[in-house]
Amino acid sequence: MKYKLTTIAIIIVLLACFIIDFDLKNWRKNDRVIEHDIHWYYAYLPAQFIYDDIKLIKSDYRFDENYYLFWTVNADGKIIIKTTMGMSILYAPFFFVAHALASVSNYPENGFSEPYKFFLLISAIFYLFIGLDFLKKILRHYQFSDIHIAITILLIGLGTNLLAYSSQTAPMPHVYIFCLFSIFIYYTIKWYQFQSIKNTLILGLLLGLISLIRPSN
Repeated sequence: MKYKLTTIAIIIVLLACFIIDFDLKNWRKNDRVIEHDIHWYYAYLPAQFIYDDIKLIKSDYRFDENYYLFWTVNADGKIIIKTTMGMSILYAPFFFVAHALASVSNYPENGFSEPYKFFLLISAIFYLFIGLDFLKKILRHYQFSDIHIAITILLIGLGTNLLAYSSQTAPMPHVYIFCLFSIFIYYTIKWYQFQSIKNTLILGLLLGLISLIRPSN
């Protein structure tokens, strides 16, 4: 199989993330996964699809005896979500799977119980895989050998903070941005090869999504 070592390298990185996740079991902890900045990135989904309260009029949400959400108040005294909705867009497929699972199980359908946290962790690994796969395609375009691409993927996947952001501190935006930029660079190369409407639209959508996740990027 062509690029066999590269495929093995990607599998090793993904397995490392799964091992860390199942060792830490952060989805079972009240103060992990949906916390700090992630609370804001994720807030659009439960606010819109569970509580029908995108304006956050109900500011006293309480999901269990240990877990509270603390909302930001603007100068007018209104509760707001202080981040853009880009991350919620990427979280959305996994949120809906988790919500469906919660609806047929004994877990609370509140957007913050274990299924929601678990699938947010899975989302980080999924986008890591997509990012590494497009990185592979970029390096293949420049005719790097299988062994060199495999080493590069192992160094980036295991030797940088990307590993932590894909597991221990998931689902922070870093791995999602890595994924989108990998796709963006790949389609930039394709655009220079063939300036089609399709490639232009894909680049525009990617740039817009990157901006919605972190405008500073």
